[in-house]
Amino acid sequence: MSQISSHTSDVSNISMTSAFSTIELHTSDSSAVRNAATAESQRKRKRKTTANTWIHAREPRDSEPARCSRKNEKIYYCMHCPDPPYRTTVSTTFRNHLLKNHGIELQTDEHPVKRQRNTLIQDAFAKAGEMSAAKRLMEQEETLRAAVNRKAAIEALVQLVTVRNLSYNCCSWPELHAFVCAINNTADDLISLSHGSIQKLVSNSYCVHKDILRRKLQSSPSKLHLSADVWSAPNHKGFLGICVKFVDPDTKDTLQALLALSELPGLDGPGSHGGDEQWKLLRNVLEDYNIWSKIGFYTGDNHGSNDKLCRLLSIPFRRVQGSGAGRPGGN
Repeated sequence: MSQISSHTSDVSNISMTSAFSTIELHTSDSSAVRNAATAESQRKRKRKTTANTWIHAREPRDSEPARCSRKNEKIYYCMHCPDPPYRTTVSTTFRNHLLKNHGIELQTDEHPVKRQRNTLIQDAFAKAGEMSAAKRLMEQEETLRAAVNRKAAIEALVQLVTVRNLSYNCCSWPELHAFVCAINNTADDLISLSHGSIQKLVSNSYCVHKDILRRKLQSSPSKLHLSADVWSAPNHKGFLGICVKFVDPDTKDTLQALLALSELPGLDGPGSHGGDEQWKLLRNVLEDYNIWSKIGFYTGDNHGSNDKLCRLLSIPFRRVQGSGAGRPGGN
């Protein structure tokens, strides 16, 4: 009996030792798997910079921060903007800055999904023995992409939004993206999906067209004749619309343009449109376009405030005639 008991005890010890070894083995394997998964996750989360974009960036100087305090993202500084410095953490924003301020246009790397798609297409045709068909498909896509005049398309989009008074959030309309892709399926990234992108395009286009108009007015062979009127919005705010008639220096045609539609500050109350308030806005517009020396006639309605506005407008010109200065209001 004692021998049988001893043998049974030995077998139990061996079984328990084997069980513990198995548990330790499984525990060790599980820890290794978790550590590998954690390391892989950290590698995936690590930010990859686009070399083509960040070659125009510099490291921070002196007391400039190296990372964003909110998200701890690395800050990149534009090497072309010494004073004041320009900085950002977003590659798209940085590329837009380079294009708008320095005329540097960078091509973004091909999206991983598109790269994988092309690989799959090549593999599929290769397995079917039609690699030449895959090459023709790639060449066709490159031809379609090259046919897109992106600047002209963006300008046409801005004209569509402004002339037809479309909402700025039209960039999120699936129907608009479907329409563009139906015309050319390689232009799927023509309209950005980011909020505020259309508003930025409209603002940039306005600045460009305003500068063109400024140069035309300054070189016009004729005097510039102004007209203005006050417009009231449904929310009881007042706006001063200022228009100009002039002769185009290139075509010699008589043209009319809107110089400004400025909100009246209303010193005497909301929406006030007295002569003093109108004069402040008109003076700022004339200084902005730098067309003091070319002013001809001014036309307004028979409201009493326009009499005062005309008197205020004539004062700088009388000073010029008396002093011989080059700009109204000069000494």
